[in-house]
Amino acid sequence: LVTGPKWNGRYTIVGGHIEYGEKINEAVQRELKEEIGIVPERIEFLSMNESVFPKWFHRKAHFVFLNFVAWADDESRIHLCKREFTGAKWVTASDALLNKTKLVGSVVPVIGEYVKKYGS
Repeated sequence: LVTGPKWNGRYTIVGGHIEYGEKINEAVQRELKEEIGIVPERIEFLSMNESVFPKWFHRKAHFVFLNFVAWADDESRIHLCKREFTGAKWVTASDALLNKTKLVGSVVPVIGEYVKKYGS
């Protein structure tokens, strides 16, 4: 989980946007490279959800989320973008769901889908 100035002190997951003319898989790889410093070895689509004008975000926005899960063989290669993130912590999916009040609301169903598909 990561946090930063855009999320008003709440934890979220790494994410981004698709550039005009960019394919989804290209955007996923680019955003991961920008935000965690690597493109993981394995990436799989998980789910889709949306959030309209979320109160936790720093400006008015309508988000459509395409959620992916990524696996890296060596987590020591991960280096978070300091411009985007001020904090991070590794937790199990089950532990994250125990502290829902500290999560960005749109992340809760994503973690729930992860637990259904992969376990905690």
